[in-house]
Amino acid sequence: MPIVDEIRRINCLDPDSISTVNVCNTHTVNSYLECDTIVKCPVCAYQIKRIAFYADFHEAKENKKSRWQRLWLRHCLSKETDYIFQVLREVKDERGEVVANVDRESDVKVIESEYLKEDALLAKHIGSDEGVRFYKKTIADWFLRRYNGKEAERILSSGSFDRWDKFKLFYPRLIVAIIIGLLALMTGEEGWNLPHNLSYRISHIIYGPLAEFFGWDLPHAYNSLIGLMGLLVVAFFFYCISVQYLRYECYNIIFDKKEAGRRARKVGNWGLLVSLIFSTLICIVIGPISGSKEVINPDTYFSPQAGLPIFKNIIFFASIALFIGIFIQVFWEKETITEPL
Repeated sequence: MPIVDEIRRINCLDPDSISTVNVCNTHTVNSYLECDTIVKCPVCAYQIKRIAFYADFHEAKENKKSRWQRLWLRHCLSKETDYIFQVLREVKDERGEVVANVDRESDVKVIESEYLKEDALLAKHIGSDEGVRFYKKTIADWFLRRYNGKEAERILSSGSFDRWDKFKLFYPRLIVAIIIGLLALMTGEEGWNLPHNLSYRISHIIYGPLAEFFGWDLPHAYNSLIGLMGLLVVAFFFYCISVQYLRYECYNIIFDKKEAGRRARKVGNWGLLVSLIFSTLICIVIGPISGSKEVINPDTYFSPQAGLPIFKNIIFFASIALFIGIFIQVFWEKETITEPL
């Protein structure tokens, strides 16, 4: 039987029989509950979801319903089931409409907010407040992995979690990656000199021909401002590359281009803010003495008349450190940049 017909049959089952009928011809869905294992069959997985949410159990069997809910939660949170959810998303009828009513994040939200609350069936089945907190913390980590800091914050702010759990909301893996990127830029004179040399070349390329053509003779501050504006364009370019990669990474997890772009921009903006703060503090403390004196003059490092050289370092370091940090994370780790440490 085609998978689309099997899923249609599951949708037509009434609440009384949904947990007793084996729709799949090759697997027995109840065997997964008894063994408490992750399924490999998309049809069985969809039936487990329908049982967990819609099956009508008598009061004497309420504990069994909570076991189905726990089993479906495991399927939602597991990386092993990514293939199953991908298949279910692609099952469509003759009109091109999705047949399987599966929204992974919505299901997890319902389980966390309704079934894990006090006196709910699943919470009773888990049996302790510590166990419920463990599940909620695991769900929050799962949302963070999917770039959904809003849901993770909602979960962690609703219970008695420690400070380290709440610190995860600041994306510590991203912060560490940015610090590594800054260290890579600031350990030598070349890194400190680079934005000033780049700014000079940009201003020379743009201002030089225009000044010669129009006969301009502008003060040095204007020439430096042109270089600073060019440096801003370069920094924005690297920021856009960073956000595009985050969007690509997020899309490969949630398969929603619009939502992936929104979440990636939010994480990228946070990363840029962190990078700006670190870059500013470091440049204020050691900036005047870090580059070569031929390029960076300590006496004019903070001077507006000299074009505020400190801004060139801050702007450049902030965007490039974010860029380097993200791509170091890509090569060193398999986890997403938002994965909790």
